[in-house]
Amino acid sequence: MKKLMILCMIAAGSISCKKLGCTDPNAVNYLDEANHDDGTCTYESNVVWWWNNLTADYIYNVAGSDTLHFYVNGFPSNQTIGYHYWDGEPKCDDNGIVKWTRDLGKTTSASISWSIRNENETLLYSGTLNMKANTCHKVKVGWE
Repeated sequence: MKKLMILCMIAAGSISCKKLGCTDPNAVNYLDEANHDDGTCTYESNVVWWWNNLTADYIYNVAGSDTLHFYVNGFPSNQTIGYHYWDGEPKCDDNGIVKWTRDLGKTTSASISWSIRNENETLLYSGTLNMKANTCHKVKVGWE
C-alpha cells in the first residue's frame, strides 16, 4: 500500500510539472515556460515592397501615377503610397514602408500572389511569393 501511495505521488508530481503551450520559437504565441507542445502554435509572415529612384521616376513620370495600391490574392491590402523611393533595401520596421502581414494560422508557409496598381487600376507590377513563418520578405519591384 505504501508503494502504491509513493507511486501515485510521483505520477501526480510529474503531471503537475507539465506546462502546456506552444513550444516553437518561430510561432507568434511561443511560450518559453512550456515544456509540452499542445498544438496551439500560430504563425505569421510579412512582406515589404520597395523600389529605387529609377523605378519611382518611371511610376510617377512615365506611367503618370500619383498613388499606388497594393493587392494580395486579388484583394486590396489597404496599403497605398504616394511618391516615395528607397536608396537601399529597407528594414521591416522602417517608417514609411509598404508592409503587409499574413496570418498563417497553424501552417508555417503560404503562397500569395501580389500586384501593384495605380489609381486607375492599371497593373504596374505583379508576382508571387512563398511566405514563410517568422520571416519578413523584401520584394524589390522595378528596374536596377
